[in-house]
Amino acid sequence: MEFWLDEIKDYADGDPEILLLGNKSDLYNLKEIDLEEVKVYLLNFFRGRNFFQKASHMYDLTFFEVSAKENKNILEAFLCFSEKLCEKK
Repeated sequence: MEFWLDEIKDYADGDPEILLLGNKSDLYNLKEIDLEEVKVYLLNFFRGRNFFQKASHMYDLTFFEVSAKENKNILEAFLCFSEKLCEKK
């Protein structure tokens, strides 16, 4: 994941919107990481790299656990992301 986040930092202008999707959330018995662990990891990652122009944006990350198989949170994730992009204009 660090590779892709570094790519965003290197090539995105301003404060990019980031949507993190945890795929295959229907495989409950194989889940290896808690969503809160992901949030803590990302906050530490961004804080250590001065990723955002404004520190407050660091806490405005969007996370969704999705499942294409169960059609869980797919539409919600993209609607949320679209709304965030429209708010920036």
